[in-house]
Order: sequence, then C-alpha cells, then structure tokens
Amino acid sequence: TERNTLLVLALCTLLVSMIGIAKDQVERPFKLHGYGTAILNFDNGTWTFADKSGEATHLGLFTMPGAGTFIPSFTGTGSLLAANGDEVFWYVEQAGPEYPAFFTITGGTGRFEGASGSFAIMTADEIAAWDGNLLIVTHSLSGVGTITY
Repeated sequence: TERNTLLVLALCTLLVSMIGIAKDQVERPFKLHGYGTAILNFDNGTWTFADKSGEATHLGLFTMPGAGTFIPSFTGTGSLLAANGDEVFWYVEQAGPEYPAFFTITGGTGRFEGASGSFAIMTADEIAAWDGNLLIVTHSLSGVGTITY
C-alpha cells in the first residue's frame, strides 16, 4: 500500500544518511609548501606566524595562523585555513631551530571535522632581521606527513 511504500522510503533515507555519518576515516599522505614570516618576541618569549601561506594536498591554497611560546621550548597552536573556509587544527613542538617542527593534527572543521595525523615542517632560505626585541624570520617551508579524515 501507499503507507508501506512511504515507510520503506523513509527507512531507506535514514539508512543512507546513517551510512554517510558512519563513513570510515582514511589516512592519506599529506604534503605542503609555502612561505611566511615568524615573529619571535624576546620580551615575553612568544611567537606568532605572520603572512604564512602556501599550497597543501587536500587543502589547496592555505593560510597558517598560529602562536605560542619559544621559552623554555617552542610550542604552540594554530590552523591551516583552506580557501573554502575548512580548517585543520594543529599543535606544534620543536626541539630547536636545527630540527624540524612536528605538528600534531587535533581536529578541524568542514570535511576535516575529527581529523588526526601529523606532519613535519622544515624551513629554508631564512632571512632574519631584528626590530627592537622582535626577531622577524622570513622563510620558505615544506612539510610531509599524513592526515586522516
């Protein structure tokens, strides 16, 4: 009957939406490259990223806001912000300037909601200049790792 048909259609719609919600996350290779500026404040031991941007797999063009401390160690939080507004949140630790910075993915928005993974970034072509107690470091960057979403 018509009532049974509507019931079956409603059940099928519910099952299809549940399958979409329960979709398994997949680990994928992740690479990025770009350029930017880090500002280190020697008055208070903090840093911020200024004008950091580039291109990354799964994000396309991105900007990379972030901030943290470098005394006693280099740590901080931020995000990779894709051009469409989706974000990948991260936490960073670095043992010292001669070592890569290790980023842990801690979630995201849009298609990256619940994302996890990690990547390491190395910098090159650094130009450093002092402005009072601020050290302004401009560099290129490249990174590799994995992202699960």
